[in-house]
Amino acid sequence: MSENAHPRADAMDALTTGELLALMQSEDLLAVESVRPALDRIAAAIDEISTRLRSGGRLHYFGAGTSGRLAALDAAECPSTFGVPPELVQAHAAGDGEAEDDDRMGAEDARQARLGADDAVVGISASGRTAYVLAASERPIARVQS
Repeated sequence: MSENAHPRADAMDALTTGELLALMQSEDLLAVESVRPALDRIAAAIDEISTRLRSGGRLHYFGAGTSGRLAALDAAECPSTFGVPPELVQAHAAGDGEAEDDDRMGAEDARQARLGADDAVVGISASGRTAYVLAASERPIARVQS
């Protein structure tokens, strides 16, 4: 399994509704604040993705479990929200459970996506170590003949 349970997961059943909501809200704040140190890297990634898309590349998300479903939702919204062709942003998702830990499936999904030199790959993983996502992200770029 590529994700860990929250340290207070076993005690959640004993919390009142108010305590549970306070815990959830404090965790939400931690998540939001954890982005701050990465803002420069996120900006650089967005700039690089934009350059690739303007050069004719596509954006490929690779995710697993809930992360994969969120990627699929984002990709599905791009055509209507931004007026782009549906093939510009594509999501590839492993599903739940053992599929998340299937590095061979990640590499195969990346191969089948026929990634080109201008394509951008974004791996989406709550833990940062999901085998499917890492394998798809490390897949060498296929040179597509025109």
